[in-house]
Amino acid sequence: QAAPTETEETVMSGRESAEQFLTIQEAADLARVSPKRLRNLMASRVLVEGVHFNRPPGLGPRFKLRALVAWLDPPASATDDAIPMARGN
Repeated sequence: QAAPTETEETVMSGRESAEQFLTIQEAADLARVSPKRLRNLMASRVLVEGVHFNRPPGLGPRFKLRALVAWLDPPASATDDAIPMARGN
């Protein structure tokens, strides 16, 4: 088999850097919640369409991997603003 051309390499590397999407089941497995819980989070607008997921025509919702991971593991600075507990918990 011939080596990939420069154009083919560019296309393949573009695929690797493209946004990765997950189905509801895959996203639920990643978040360790049930698919129903994930749908409830979507309905209550905790997970925002256009930010955390998209609804492509003809397919079910697709979750953005990066946005879902960011939601699951917020940056440390977000927790620094928390009010300290009296007992240090």
